[in-house]
Amino acid sequence: MDHKNVNGIPYSKNGNDYVLLNHVNNSKKDPTGAIARSMPINIINPSPKKYSKGLYNLSPFTSSISQKSYSSQAKSSDILIGSFSPDKTSSNQIANASPVKTSSYQTDITNPDRTSADTNDSTSPVEKCTGPLANPNYIPQGQCVTIDEHKSQSHKPSDLYYWGNLSRSEAENKLRGLPDGSFLVRNSSIEGTYTLTFRHQGQCKSLRIWCQDKLYGIKKDKCTFDSLTELVYNYGVFSLKSFNPSLDVFLLHPVIKKKGFRSAVSKYEALKLVWKLSKRRQEERKKHNDLVLRHNELVQKKSLLTLELKAQKVGQEMFETITSRADQLLEELDEIEAADENKRKMLQENTALVLLKHAAIVERIKVLEEEIQQKDKEISNSARELNQQLAAMTETHEDCEYIQDELIECGLQPDLVYCIVDELEGYTFPTEQWLVDCNREESHALLMDKDSGTFLIRPKYDNPEKPYVLSIKSCDLDGSQDVKHCFICHPEGRGYGFRDDAAVFESLEELVEKHTQAPLKIYFANLQTCLAFPVFGSQAQEVAEFEGDMEELPDSPEAD
Repeated sequence: MDHKNVNGIPYSKNGNDYVLLNHVNNSKKDPTGAIARSMPINIINPSPKKYSKGLYNLSPFTSSISQKSYSSQAKSSDILIGSFSPDKTSSNQIANASPVKTSSYQTDITNPDRTSADTNDSTSPVEKCTGPLANPNYIPQGQCVTIDEHKSQSHKPSDLYYWGNLSRSEAENKLRGLPDGSFLVRNSSIEGTYTLTFRHQGQCKSLRIWCQDKLYGIKKDKCTFDSLTELVYNYGVFSLKSFNPSLDVFLLHPVIKKKGFRSAVSKYEALKLVWKLSKRRQEERKKHNDLVLRHNELVQKKSLLTLELKAQKVGQEMFETITSRADQLLEELDEIEAADENKRKMLQENTALVLLKHAAIVERIKVLEEEIQQKDKEISNSARELNQQLAAMTETHEDCEYIQDELIECGLQPDLVYCIVDELEGYTFPTEQWLVDCNREESHALLMDKDSGTFLIRPKYDNPEKPYVLSIKSCDLDGSQDVKHCFICHPEGRGYGFRDDAAVFESLEELVEKHTQAPLKIYFANLQTCLAFPVFGSQAQEVAEFEGDMEELPDSPEAD
């Protein structure tokens, strides 16, 4: 293997790629050092929004794509998806002037089973992925869907972010709306050269990449890199300000021109993976919001301590002024031989009292300064935890977003995918309100006089793979209402669902909670409702009690 140093970083050459040798990654530090530790942060609440795909994070320290395997509970095959991990993230999110706001994710392909990577003290704003419901019931039953996968480790990164003959306007369209550090490489108008187009301070910038004697560089007279790959990696580690002081940006997020092959997996495996990622995303959002509350509490405590410190310093100055004046008065009394001894004694006592008060204030100021220093450390640690959690949450969201788009592109029913991915929290009803041991006729009698959306689930003992039946009062398109019945599937080795390939829910409770928000028309064209009211739910009881109370109200007294 050939060895070389690039700006002090040791690399070993393997073919056309350079691999980092025994180098400790210190690039996770905030490159600008402008991370504020003491600003309140807003809790993230998801709002419906559709996101673009195609943005990936590429580590500047690795010269080949690392492959990771998504573990699912599938029986046969895994889903292999390329993984890129950033060594730096944007440092302008927990900023000096304002709290963190919500925004969109970038897109990244990562392993849902791995722990979150270390990040620097920065954050990325977050929103949720969802989408409109589309026409139901067009999945070809029994077929396999496919998920796009990147090529093996021999695939050059430059092949991923190199777009060939792409115009300037087209490149800017690809980068529009993406974070600073997003980039791609395209052919230049000058033969034998390339153009690096990237985002900096919310705008698209372009730099020409020169090639002299098979060496590459941004300056025509300083071409020192053996390949485009090496050049890109260098400016992922070191800022472009080494070329231009005004371009303080790292090449962190290559916009991928996807080239890959497709590997068949079952619909169940794919949907199970998406459901797993969706649940993980919810857990990470909850953890993130808990960290936000803790962080804001620390900030508030520090603010109170700071206010008290200012007040104590004002008191300290006041007592110092009083003490100084008392000393002057004592000196004046000493010069007057006939001075009243009582006045002298009173002044001395008052001066001693002021000195005691002053000493107490000085001691309190010392304690407050120590407490504020401790709070600064706690806020710093809290901000670091918050950044790491936000990075992990962003990665999980990006996984969901990418796989969701791939599944829909491959022909999977969009509203089914959105139903599983959607993070809207459903209602949790006690099991005894809807799980009823009865037969079809009894369920019909229980539901017939109820409102549309009232439901129960009853056991069915003669079919182990369809052990339950949902009975629900439904309103048809023509306005008529009737009680409908549908099987709940529970194939061996899978969860619960209304179809075998969608049996991804680990319990009946999960299934019910999800479909309190998602309409059943996803599975059954003639069911236009969701699981709105359990048959023995508190809603029905409250309505009945309210109507009874209204009947018992006395008549209004007649006016005189």
